[in-house]
Amino acid sequence: LAILGDGGFQMCCMELMTAVNYDLPITVVMFNNSTMGLIRKNQYQSYEQRYLDCDFVNPDYALLAHSFGIGFQHVESEADLDRLFAETDFSNSSTLVEIMIDKDAFPNYNSLRNELRPVWLRMPVRCWRPALSATRRPAMQTISAIG
Repeated sequence: LAILGDGGFQMCCMELMTAVNYDLPITVVMFNNSTMGLIRKNQYQSYEQRYLDCDFVNPDYALLAHSFGIGFQHVESEADLDRLFAETDFSNSSTLVEIMIDKDAFPNYNSLRNELRPVWLRMPVRCWRPALSATRRPAMQTISAIG
């Protein structure tokens, strides 16, 4: 089972060929929002919704799955989920599952990495200068006192 977004899938989708070549059953669940979600989220939060190079046009994933000879399911509603589970053999075949999501519905998560970063790195870029100035001030005072 592989779970990823459409941006990540576009970077590694040719690995499906490996699964097909070795007759490995794999299910790929791809959340499609036609954007690089993490980049769009960061641009939304840090750059006042000024989006740059994060949205794109996806290929027809049904045709891609068909070209590899694997199954394909397109999900846009709960009824589609019922059909997915009724029609798909997850144990013995390879299937690409495309789940459509809103491009502005960002995941809410907390990363421990963020907690370990300096405070000024957790701020939007536009706030860095005052934060950097404040963190340098004690060091500059120490250097002035020594010199």
